[in-house]
Amino acid sequence: MGMDLHGKGGYFRWSAMGWTDVLTLAEQYGWQAIGTGPPRGTPKSNWNGPYGFNDRALFYARDAKKLADALERALDDVPIRPLPKGMKPRTLAESFAGAADRKALVKFIRYCRKGSFRIH
Repeated sequence: MGMDLHGKGGYFRWSAMGWTDVLTLAEQYGWQAIGTGPPRGTPKSNWNGPYGFNDRALFYARDAKKLADALERALDDVPIRPLPKGMKPRTLAESFAGAADRKALVKFIRYCRKGSFRIH
């Protein structure tokens, strides 16, 4: 299972664990979640704003911008090179070490800057 994101920036996908890690990393760097908007057809009064379900919740553009800002701050602590063999990450930022994972984070920051998206 993963999180498929569809919005103004097109399509982006995180594994379920990757999505959780990205949101947690952003929180560690100052992002304060405002909550999601309801899926189409769901009244706001029946919605509690979770981020962790594939229910087509709306991730607001203003929240996505703040998420991108926090992840951009986190990039300073994400090593460009992979950690040495056998070394475990000491921080969540270090778990994104290496060109591929860091590149995914940079792409996601750009994706968030394009506006709102739905979580599928």
